[in-house]
Amino acid sequence: WTLEQGGLFLLTDAQWEWSAQGGKRRLKYATRTGRLTSRSGSKLAHCSVGHREQSTIDVDDPDYADGPFGLRHKTGNVCEWVERNPNEKYQYGLRGGSWGSGYPGYLRVAFRNDFVPDYRSDYVGLRVGAPAPQDLR
Repeated sequence: WTLEQGGLFLLTDAQWEWSAQGGKRRLKYATRTGRLTSRSGSKLAHCSVGHREQSTIDVDDPDYADGPFGLRHKTGNVCEWVERNPNEKYQYGLRGGSWGSGYPGYLRVAFRNDFVPDYRSDYVGLRVGAPAPQDLR
């Protein structure tokens, strides 16, 4: 799915996962460290695990860390749709977990959910991609 203006597109499952893992760093969670909490114990991802989160948060909230490549909230704010892939077990994918996730495993980069495309919720959204500069490829 590509928008003609600006070259924006819905990420493929592989593109979403690569960027959330920090490229070749292969992080478990989409935070700079690959963990859900910092060494001091502060949260690096927005989720209900022990914190009773009630809604999404502003993407500029400084209390939560940037993820790999400076991407914010790929883990923990909303599950994000990825492009349909008929060759995958889950043809329509949601990636990234959300504040409503009650289990840390739902926030792992590898976690996938298989809701149907007309599913709507306040913890489901999307992120569009754009062509990357040559030095990031």
